[in-house]
Amino acid sequence: AEHLFPAAECVAYRGPRRTPRGDVLVTSYDLAARDADKLAKYGIRTLVVDEHHLIKNPQAARTKAVVKLGGQVDHVIAMSGTPITHSPADIFHTLKTLDVQSWPSSERFADRYLDQRLGDYGVEIAGFRPETRAEFDTCLAGVWRMVTKADALPFLPPKVYTSREVTMPPKWRKAYQDMAETFSADLPDDGGEVDTMHVLTQLAVLMAMTAGPCEVTYTPDEDPEKPDHLHTKLLPGSWKVDELVEVLAAAHGEDPGALREAAVALVHGLVRHGMVLPATH
Repeated sequence: AEHLFPAAECVAYRGPRRTPRGDVLVTSYDLAARDADKLAKYGIRTLVVDEHHLIKNPQAARTKAVVKLGGQVDHVIAMSGTPITHSPADIFHTLKTLDVQSWPSSERFADRYLDQRLGDYGVEIAGFRPETRAEFDTCLAGVWRMVTKADALPFLPPKVYTSREVTMPPKWRKAYQDMAETFSADLPDDGGEVDTMHVLTQLAVLMAMTAGPCEVTYTPDEDPEKPDHLHTKLLPGSWKVDELVEVLAAAHGEDPGALREAAVALVHGLVRHGMVLPATH
């Protein structure tokens, strides 16, 4: 924005008291999804969607928000180094965001341009249909532009690398060494014993142990057919999280308390998706 619109006021739209203002708003997908109605009322004329391959899931809140905003602005610019990550169907909602009148239906798009085959688990997409691929490319002529890395680099700020060393408390360091050497460890503060016979599980446990302690509890739902409620709480001494919160607070001026709440939400999601072992700590 500074290169293209040097006189424009660029605003980072974030924080608990965020309010749309300025000429250029920069925000995240999550905040755009959460504040889609507020942003739509601000009178945005141009929507720039970075890493647009992230809006491929039609059920995701971010996809719905971006498509909605795209239908209310004058111009849409979608950018990605990997526009198709898995299947040609991934690109449909980007096309819909660019021009909903030309790409109104994912079913019609798939029927005309995608090579759909019946597989073991339902319909599978093998690629584009050869007989209509030229037509699809023609539809994107004048809309789709490839920019090389060499062309883009002059507009990007220089990369900055820093290293932050985090010291594990002695009792957690001992548990880490025990797990690394014997595949078994007693977690501090009555966290219980963790043991495994598999190298991949051992690596997952070691990664979790280097981050810091987190208390995980489950509360049964009143309806036995529904899953238990998951509760996570970062305990004092979450050294990596504390260091990360300090870095983000210094770099972006965010409230450390709000950043820590975001870290707790991240841990909650990791536990729910099985990326953190559901142990006491």
